[in-house]
Amino acid sequence: MKFKSLIIVLLLIFSMKGMYAQVTYDKNGNPNLKGLSEEDTKRILGDIYTPKFFKTLGETRQIKESIINGNKITNIVFNYGSICAPNRLSQIADLVWNGLGYGFEFGPLAAAEVTGKSGEQLQICDDSFILPTQGDYSPDNTLKWGWLPKAGYVDTTQGEIARLNAEDTNGDGKPDSWPELWYNAGAGKYIWPAFLGDQATAPDEEVFFVVDDYTNREFPYYPFDNDSTKRGLGLDMQVRIIQFNNALAEDIMFLVYSITNVSDKFIPKAYFGMHGDPHIGGSADYGDDRAGFVDASGFSLQSAVNFPQRARNMVYAWDPDQTGAGGKKTGYFGWKFLESPSIANDAIDNDYDGYTDETPDNSCGTYLDGNAIFQGITDLTQYTAVFGAPKARWSGDEDGDWNIDRDDIGIDGIGPDSPNYPGADYGEGDGKPSQGWYLDDNNNGKYDAGETITDERTTGYKWAGSE
Repeated sequence: MKFKSLIIVLLLIFSMKGMYAQVTYDKNGNPNLKGLSEEDTKRILGDIYTPKFFKTLGETRQIKESIINGNKITNIVFNYGSICAPNRLSQIADLVWNGLGYGFEFGPLAAAEVTGKSGEQLQICDDSFILPTQGDYSPDNTLKWGWLPKAGYVDTTQGEIARLNAEDTNGDGKPDSWPELWYNAGAGKYIWPAFLGDQATAPDEEVFFVVDDYTNREFPYYPFDNDSTKRGLGLDMQVRIIQFNNALAEDIMFLVYSITNVSDKFIPKAYFGMHGDPHIGGSADYGDDRAGFVDASGFSLQSAVNFPQRARNMVYAWDPDQTGAGGKKTGYFGWKFLESPSIANDAIDNDYDGYTDETPDNSCGTYLDGNAIFQGITDLTQYTAVFGAPKARWSGDEDGDWNIDRDDIGIDGIGPDSPNYPGADYGEGDGKPSQGWYLDDNNNGKYDAGETITDERTTGYKWAGSE
């Protein structure tokens, strides 16, 4: 299992139609957290946001948080995966839109079935839950089992996650939250590792961090042959949270997860997902909330309508009386997968886009023209609805969107017309859509010139980028 990337979007869709709290407990004796104020949560569980708590999650200096508000959404995020936090900054930064909060807690899940030390089949799951009463922790609650930030992706002398618009308060040329790793000698300055490669095309706001699951010691599974201290599934996950402040995307947050199995073992069966707990209209107004799901085929139990392609693979939530805290009108809140790996050898069109057995990590393949442009397309109507009419393309570019005049700029995504151009890189000007898998010889988590790199996915190699 070598995931190249999984792209998930939190999509907010809004429509304008139309004293201490009493604490209750579940059957296991844990307090029911929803509805508690931030003060009550601290009273019951202690101040979980102090450095003392963070030491139970990992190395204190790596734990960071940021409030982002690059468009109409204001939200707090944490660099161990969590989006929002239970009873934290309610109506201030809990996925706030139009003065109302929409999120109690969200975060990524990765699960896999593997073979344990004694040959037993194990199901291991990594989560980003903050509280010990919710997520996986060691029995004494001193170690979080699951996602924790990797060193090297933030300046540890300050309190924020690496953020695109961070200030450079001391004028040294490095925005305060950025790591030293991002100095580009070719460009002679620090450059944000933008999703499209070039900081000149960066969004209005973005945070970036990397986590691994090496502390997940719940099961007797050892993903690294020569290092028994690293446990979990042996996964690294690069995370981007992106906001654009334009009319088409001002109510949307994009979450980009790039997961790599960096262990010594093959993982035959793996899953990725999101856990989500919305409160539509505020943290104290959740009791009447409803939710629905549109599957990949367009079917939903909540409607007889067959939903169009762009509305599929989406969970959505709403408040039936459309009234939130303070009597304000509520909107709809949706979160959906935009892109994720499908099964490349089952002869099934898993994502209903008219193309069967596609994979995100294939190389450019062969050039298709003439009648060959229909290769791989099993439903022409669906394919055309999603990607447009089939055209001459490389077989590895299933949707045919690679343009040699625009995109042949190498895997760093920075072309010679950019003010950040560091010089030619791998794949630039070779006339085909290139990608890179590299052998991380110096173990610094990024491709450096001189390291072994190939267009073909190779066991033990990490993802470097693509055009």
